[in-house]
Amino acid sequence: MMASDSDAALRAWLVLSLALPPRHGIALLRAVGEPEAVLAADDALLVALIGDTATARLRRVQRHQAACLTSAVHSWLDAGNRSLLTLGDPAYPTRLLHLCDPPLLLFVTGDYTCLSRPMIAVVGSRAASVQGRIDARALAGALAERGWTIVSGMALGIDAAAHRGAIDARQDVRRGDGRAKGRGQGTEPNTGRDAGRDAGRDAGREAGQDAGRHGGQDKRQDKRQDAGRDASRSGSTVAVVATGPDVVYPSEHLGLASEIAEHGAVVSEWPPGTAARALNFPRRNRLIAALAEGVVVVEAAERSGSLITARLANELGREVLAVPGSVHAPRSQGCHRLIRDGAALVRGADDVEAELLPEAVRCARQWQVGRSGSPCAACETPIPSRPPLHPANVRSDAARRPRRHAPGTRIAADVSSGSSTNSAHASETMRRGASQLDARAPEVRGCNGIKSDSRAYRTHRSGVPPPVAVGAAASVLAALGHAPTTLDQLLERTQFELSQVNAILLELELAGTVARAPGNVYERITPPTPRA
Repeated sequence: MMASDSDAALRAWLVLSLALPPRHGIALLRAVGEPEAVLAADDALLVALIGDTATARLRRVQRHQAACLTSAVHSWLDAGNRSLLTLGDPAYPTRLLHLCDPPLLLFVTGDYTCLSRPMIAVVGSRAASVQGRIDARALAGALAERGWTIVSGMALGIDAAAHRGAIDARQDVRRGDGRAKGRGQGTEPNTGRDAGRDAGRDAGREAGQDAGRHGGQDKRQDKRQDAGRDASRSGSTVAVVATGPDVVYPSEHLGLASEIAEHGAVVSEWPPGTAARALNFPRRNRLIAALAEGVVVVEAAERSGSLITARLANELGREVLAVPGSVHAPRSQGCHRLIRDGAALVRGADDVEAELLPEAVRCARQWQVGRSGSPCAACETPIPSRPPLHPANVRSDAARRPRRHAPGTRIAADVSSGSSTNSAHASETMRRGASQLDARAPEVRGCNGIKSDSRAYRTHRSGVPPPVAVGAAASVLAALGHAPTTLDQLLERTQFELSQVNAILLELELAGTVARAPGNVYERITPPTPRA
């Protein structure tokens, strides 16, 4: 546990966080002082500051829930690899202070120092297409390799693919280091033995053998230390969740949450035991927007919750970026509107970094795998301790960071936070159906062409589809284009028989070139560009 030296202080922070919205808690801290002093203040003062209803709720939580809540938090902290950051903690991420309502507490599972590293948010649709998940995974992996920490919401679809891409990039580095160490174990001792034999000719055989053994061991140890430093500087991932820190939502992401905590951090502003609630998800989005230098939207429908994150990012002075898709794809309409209104178009990691401050890019480079040196002072130096009641700690709307350039002022106006939008987002968040796609993008295998002698269709008896020809497969791909296409549309465009089109589509699916989406719709897959 961090930032709390006693149960009384911990209890006071928990009561304020649970009983009041952040803006009320901050108002009390500014006016009264420490959390213990707030709970000891007269009711008349509290009523004057936050009103009757909020004061009554504060007292109710203080009397009936404080002891149980404190015990639950102690139990959660005792599990290990967990931290509790208060608004006044030196480790509290300064980017969140750009909000007018930063959370009073942050429950962190994993490495809390990740919250002070340079971050890029990658968000998008829960019901993402296969291509969208591949793009998100590849983009997040490329950014993580450049030193960026990927922040998202651990939801189905694009969020999960982004987390997975960042984790893959870190694991690829470790596997590469392992291969390097393996090569070192096979070759470096020979170097030592050669040196030993040289020394042996001058000083004797025994001295040469000792030099060979020690030379190989020293070089292997140096390689292990270098690999450890590279892994510690590689990109990581942060998941900001809308539940308590001990609740995984959706439940199928239990394994993913564990991996994120191992390679980064899972962050929540709600206490242990808090279940998924509709209104928590838009609040979660404001933290994602505040933590990141920029927000990349990969896929979003016209009324997607990801557009709320984009609007909040724009209001905070963060960069808003979007990955385009087919003009016919419903999942890309939100991205296209963002681009129309001034968001930067993203084709890869280079486009993302081109829109960011050069200082932020240089800071991220210090965390890039394989670079020598240490992280920059902004990441490595602890944030000075500051009292939570000081007005300068929490920025007002007028004091928020201005945009670095003006890509378009209509983003905030178009993506309004009206009740209908929030309600639709909340309903989508809580709804789980059979149409939800697997969050993990499949491995994409390169397609060098469709074999014309497919063994699955070698027989030519009646009713069996004929062999698939390369020319026919190319015709189907051309008819498919880059937009979701139904089977009826393919039949109309190609004028092929149904059995022939089905055979070609099966071959293309097995080759990883085409994917079938719900509703008997097919879409083309573009494999990500291999990372060097």
